[in-house]
Amino acid sequence: MSLTEINPKYEVIAADSVEEWGLLLQEKYPAVFRFHQTSWGKFPDGTDNIKIGGFHPKNYIRGKNVIFIASFDNNAETLSQLYVCIALLESLIESLTLILPFYPVGTMERVVFEGEVATANTLARLLSSLPPCGKPTRVMLYDLHTLQNRFYLSNHAVATMHSTVPLFLAELKRNHPNVTCIAFPDEGASKRFTYMFQDFEHVVCGKKREGDKRK
Repeated sequence: MSLTEINPKYEVIAADSVEEWGLLLQEKYPAVFRFHQTSWGKFPDGTDNIKIGGFHPKNYIRGKNVIFIASFDNNAETLSQLYVCIALLESLIESLTLILPFYPVGTMERVVFEGEVATANTLARLLSSLPPCGKPTRVMLYDLHTLQNRFYLSNHAVATMHSTVPLFLAELKRNHPNVTCIAFPDEGASKRFTYMFQDFEHVVCGKKREGDKRK
């Protein structure tokens, strides 16, 4: 049976830099995920010329549960991907799940001086303002460093929290069984993740801020 004949649970779209993840999902679980490649082109003036996969020659997207694997590596890519999310939500889909493995503005959640932009808040507002498709967009966040950021989402977006630490521990046990100590880069990371490494000794590194530098 070809992939076009299968009726999977999810139709998968992915950002250009993580399309291989979408392909991997389809390869491992073809009865659950069907991946559609998207063309992330640009016009000569630099504006987006995006053609989302899954619409032609047959519309596999309408009425379906859609997963979008995002990669907010920089502002330009983030904006392009938000365009795609809006277009998907306006395409009569059943639901949208946004997988965001890395939340790049997670630690910019507070303002010390007036005029600074708390980009954790502004990005959350953009996600919260995505159009509804009957139910909120699910935003899957992995190992979020500042847990309060999940509550910045509102209206049409709901965060769910996930972790890859169990996979890391399994890999560590399988390939590096002699490792007995885990080092954290700062006290914040230690407070956030220590409970996941109870069977290890812990080392916490100090961090000193000097302007934009961290030592």
